[in-house]
Amino acid sequence: MLKTELILTLLNINRIGKKTINKLILNPLPETIDAISILNFIIENLPNYKLNLNIQDVIMAKNKSLNIINYCKKNNIRIMTILDEDFPIKLKIIPNNPVIIFYKGNKSCIIENKSVAIIGTRYPTLESEKITRNLAKLFSNRNYIIVSGLAHGIDYNAHFSTVKNHNKTLAVLPSGISNIYPADHKLLCDEILYNNGCIISEYFPLEAPYKNYFVERDRLQSALSLGVIVVECGVKSGTMYTVNFAEEQNKIICCYKHDKMNYSCRGGNTKLLKDKNVLIIDNNYNINVVENLFENKLHEINTWIHDLTSSNEQILFDF
Repeated sequence: MLKTELILTLLNINRIGKKTINKLILNPLPETIDAISILNFIIENLPNYKLNLNIQDVIMAKNKSLNIINYCKKNNIRIMTILDEDFPIKLKIIPNNPVIIFYKGNKSCIIENKSVAIIGTRYPTLESEKITRNLAKLFSNRNYIIVSGLAHGIDYNAHFSTVKNHNKTLAVLPSGISNIYPADHKLLCDEILYNNGCIISEYFPLEAPYKNYFVERDRLQSALSLGVIVVECGVKSGTMYTVNFAEEQNKIICCYKHDKMNYSCRGGNTKLLKDKNVLIIDNNYNINVVENLFENKLHEINTWIHDLTSSNEQILFDF
């Protein structure tokens, strides 16, 4: 809990964000987390930063952090930070990595590596809704955690199909966990939790969704998955952000090839299918090929994590 309080206090100080915290925690942490110790910790390890901090700033930040911790306790919201031993390595190693995660539900959905993101437009065709539900059912029945962003459209259908089949799905929010967005998916969140799934956010519980939060959410969807499956999206769709993050994070990228590709809502599919590194899924699904790739990726990641933890090698964070 002391580590949680430290990270929350740092996040509540103006001009200290994720990148700065990543630098700070490479240094020996303060033995106590009273305001003076935290202030000295910052000043000593960020000598060239002009933060103009004083003790009152830290006291205010510390009080805010305690309020958040108390709020989370009362509302059954759990917290994990980058200082925790079980904070997933897959979240530590990405650029602009999160330093805190708020979650409700099954923690193993965050930690386990056997997961796939199913993503796409908020305004899918009926055909694509059906395809999404079939894919979510198929992969979740094979014990994959289905990851998506709780948005309308493809995301909703991926989550809904998974819980309908009583399987686990992980919803990544672009808002605080007590400020579900979109609001009309609160019932879906209840169903996700009832079926041993999980909802997560890197934002303070009551935060509203901001424009940049949607893009930040996209990087986590990719990071939490072995790969992404694009069902349907336009060229300028937010889905393409997730695809770009997946490419940057060396994830498997799959894209559905529809019988009719001349719809504007499938412009993103058309673009992706021209990329030789993108795996094509069609009406025959190529599921065995896809699953073999995911299983190989899973083995590769698990082996890498085992070797890393066995060697006690320090994980370097991206600044």
